[in-house]
Amino acid sequence: MRSTSRYNWSTEGWLKGSHDGLGIVATTLLVVLLQSLHCHDLSD
Repeated sequence: MRSTSRYNWSTEGWLKGSHDGLGIVATTLLVVLLQSLHCHDLSD
């Protein structure tokens, strides 16, 4: 039982960490996308 609860705890922590990481990646991609669109507007 002890190993099972430990596994569940580590899984929850990993899911929370990956969710936070996903938000950071999404925000970074959004910023890069907006900057590239802005550069295209300037070049045109």
